Amino acid sequence: MAAPTPFSALVHSSSLVTAVLSVITIFIAGPGANFEYELKKIIALSTLSQLGLISILFIGYPILAFFHLSTHAFFKVLLFLCAGLMIHGISDSQDIRLYCYIYIYIYIYIYIYIYIYIIIW
Repeated sequence: MAAPTPFSALVHSSSLVTAVLSVITIFIAGPGANFEYELKKIIALSTLSQLGLISILFIGYPILAFFHLSTHAFFKVLLFLCAGLMIHGISDSQDIRLYCYIYIYIYIYIYIYIYIYIIIW
């Protein structure tokens, strides 16, 4: 049996490095969001965690990775819109420790979600 060519060895090693970095990204960015207090930073860290998952999926299942990327992007846009509404409702503050009175605005969010759901379907 012949040894692998230098190019195939390079491709294999870069795939392993990508997979290892993606796993590290998932396990650092995801739990790191639990210790943040800014709403936008929490959403950004969850996006980073999902990008690690997408890059792992891309190695074996590129179509599934693209589907996950596009659905993630669509729902992340909706999440950022609602986060912007929450930030605006609490006097332009991103600190989640100040969101104890968010129940006042929750009905507005429910109506917005219902409206978006009706538009989608």
